[in-house]
Amino acid sequence: MVDKKEMFRIMAKSHRDRIIELAGEIEKSHEVVVVKKPAKTLVMLKMFEPVAKSEFFLGEMLACEAMVSIDNRQGMAITQNDDFEKVLSMAIIDAAYNAQLEECGWLNGRLEELKEQVAEDERKEFGRNMKSKVQFRVMEGQ
Repeated sequence: MVDKKEMFRIMAKSHRDRIIELAGEIEKSHEVVVVKKPAKTLVMLKMFEPVAKSEFFLGEMLACEAMVSIDNRQGMAITQNDDFEKVLSMAIIDAAYNAQLEECGWLNGRLEELKEQVAEDERKEFGRNMKSKVQFRVMEGQ
C-alpha cells in the first residue's frame, strides 16, 4: 500500500475515468454520504526559494474540493482545476481507506497499476521535453 500523499499524487495524475470507475465499485456496496458537495475554491501556491531558503506565495490556483463519509469515516480530496466528478471520486477512495473497507485489497492493486501508468506517462513526457532541450556553451579564448 502506498502512503496517502503518494495515493493522491497517483489519483491526481491518473485519467479521470479510471478514478471514477474505482469509486463506482466502492459505491456499489457501500452508502456514500456527501458531506460537502464538490465546489470550486482558490488555493494559495506556496513555493520555496532555495537561494534565500525562504518560502513565498506565488499566487492563487483554481482547485476543486469535496468531502464524503462511508461508515461514519470521512474522506476528503482537493485537486487542481474544476473536475467535480473526479474530486468526488477521490474523496470516496480516501473514505474507503479511512474506513478500512474490504475493497482496499483490490484497490491497492489497481492503484499500483495506475502508479505504473503514471510513471510511464511521466517518462514519455520527460523524453519529449529532452528533445527540445537547448545546449549552451561558453566560447572562451576565441
